[in-house]
Parts: sequence; C-alpha cells; structure tokens
Amino acid sequence: MSSSFHDGNDDDEPQQDDNDDNHSVSSSQKSTTSATAHLSTTDDTTEDDDDKTNHQSTTNKTTAPLDFSRLWDIHEPEWVLVKDGSLGGYFDWVPRSLRKGPWSPLAVPYLTIIVYGTALAVAYEYGHGSDSDTTTTATTFDHHNHNSYPPLYSLPWYYNAINSLWMLIVMLLVVRGPLSWRAWATYTVQSWTLLWTRHVLCALAPMSATAARWAEITRFPAACSATVTFGIWNGVLFPYVYLVRLGREPDKQRNFFQFCFSFRLVQIHVLNILFCYLNVAWWSPTPRVLTRTDFGAAMVSVLVYMMWYLLVLDRLGVHLYPVFSPRAPWYVVLMMWTLLLATYGATFVLWRAVLRGNEDTTVYRER
Repeated sequence: MSSSFHDGNDDDEPQQDDNDDNHSVSSSQKSTTSATAHLSTTDDTTEDDDDKTNHQSTTNKTTAPLDFSRLWDIHEPEWVLVKDGSLGGYFDWVPRSLRKGPWSPLAVPYLTIIVYGTALAVAYEYGHGSDSDTTTTATTFDHHNHNSYPPLYSLPWYYNAINSLWMLIVMLLVVRGPLSWRAWATYTVQSWTLLWTRHVLCALAPMSATAARWAEITRFPAACSATVTFGIWNGVLFPYVYLVRLGREPDKQRNFFQFCFSFRLVQIHVLNILFCYLNVAWWSPTPRVLTRTDFGAAMVSVLVYMMWYLLVLDRLGVHLYPVFSPRAPWYVVLMMWTLLLATYGATFVLWRAVLRGNEDTTVYRER
C-alpha cells in the first residue's frame, strides 16, 4: 500500500537500552519515508516516568484533547479538526498540502463511483449472478455447511482453535504496547484481526451453521488483506527503506532491522501469510473455486477501511498512507486508487489459482 504499511506495530521497537535506542529509531525513521515515520509516535510516547528529566525535544509533543462528537456534527465548519492537519505534530513530515486544504477535484467523484459500482455489483452478483464453472453465486457462501468443516478434535480443528489463541495473544501484546487500541486504526492490525476472526469461525464451524457461513464469507477477504500486507511490506517497503533510504547509515540500518524483526512484527508481517494459507487453503474443507461474490466481499472490506481512513483519520490529522491522500493531484489520486483496486484484483486471481490447484491436496476431505 503506502510507505507506512507497517501500521500499528510500531509498539515493537528494539528494547535494548530503552529510551536511547527508541530515540535513535525515531529520529532515523522520521527522516525516511512514511513506512517508518509513525515510529516517532511510539517513541515519543513511551518515555519512562523516571527519565522525564532527560526528555528530548521530540518527546515533548502533546496532543490536545479531541471532541470526537465533532466528527458527526453536520454544522462543523472545519473538515480537518486538528491544527495544520497533523495530530499532535506527529505527521508534520507529510507535506502540508496533503494534510490540509481542499481535496482533489477527482477524489469525491472517483470515490463515489467506486462505492456505488461495488454496491451494485455485489447486489447483482449475490441475487442473480453466477460463474459458469462454479456454483450459483447466491449459494456461494453456503457451499460448505457446518458438517463439511473439520470435526471437533480433528487435527485441522486443533490448528484453528490453538492458533486463534496464539493470534489473540499477539493482539494482547499489541494492546499492551505504546499505541494500545490505537493500533487498530491501521490496515495491518485490522488485517490480522480479520484473519484471527476466520480462525475462530473455523473452530466454531463444526458446531454452528452460522459460523460456517461466515467462515466462507471471510475466506477471501482474510486471504486478500493478509497477502497484501505480506507482499507490500516484505517485497517493497522493507527493502526500499533498508537498502535505499538507510543504505549509507549503518547504525540506522541496524536499528531498523532490529525493529522489523521484533517478535510482533514478524508475527504480523511474515507469519501472517503462513497462518493464512493453513487456514484458507490447507486445513479447511475442500476448497471451492472463488467467485465474483468473494471478490465483492473483499471489495466491501477494503472500502470500509477507505471510508475509515478518508472520513475519520484524515479529519483527525492521522496520515498513515500519504500516497493515498485525497488532496494529491488528480492524476496521483487516479493512479494510486486504481492501483489499490488492481492489487485486490491481482490477489483474487492469485488465490483463485491457489485454491483451484489445491483441490487435490487439501489435508481434510468432506465426509
């Protein structure tokens, strides 16, 4: 996605030498790209009470209390609710033109087209559409009932049950970190939560037809968001920041490397794809071929995040992904938002092929 795609995991800074290392991470990332910029948010808020006398200027930032009721006040005259469009000054590294001011003339029409088009397509596909080589779309999510899921106490069931607990522990560690619940503002942590939800649903599916149905509804949305997170972070952002932005600064490279390979980031950025494959393809009922309805479900999930990002976070001055700013020039908005949709489309094609090729190798078989 954007260069700050490591999201809510900035509570994973290297822990040696406490504030000294944290401060060095913060100062190195704020000068790089949005992939590491919000590290400073974590570092600036994790100073120990005993070290308050040694605060640096970067740790003196404070955030004025926000009146969240202003978000839905139709009489609120200001769209951006914080000074200079930067919450607590933590997003000053983002150009002011992307933080405050009018949106691109293309942003609202394009967003409207995406939302309206997705709504019409999903409604049509769910009620009338079908894929010629698959089941009727209206029954796509009923393809597997609760009797077709791995039975209680089978090996696949134990995987889903135990790993759902493991993933929950990781989320609790995120909550205990400096960002606490605020980490859920990010795409990565929401993706991890969706994947955890599907593990829970698969564990409940043998006992509940409702859980089995929702496990099918979330099959591709969970797979898609996990794949996007894994691919963008490991294939684009990490190598770019480490090799290009920090290539001539060995100390900053070392700190960034330690940060990226901390326990929680490895779980959420690396092992997430393994958990995804085991849950979605390997230890599930015999995979059905994905249909357009699955793609529609994933589009709904990403549009929900887009609405959250553009209509809430943007107003609060939180700019995790400035390359998707609605204030960018019209051609940047067109290019980046289209790229996002194309990424989801490519991921759909990938997982459709994976599940189709996995039909003869799935561990669990319907009985």
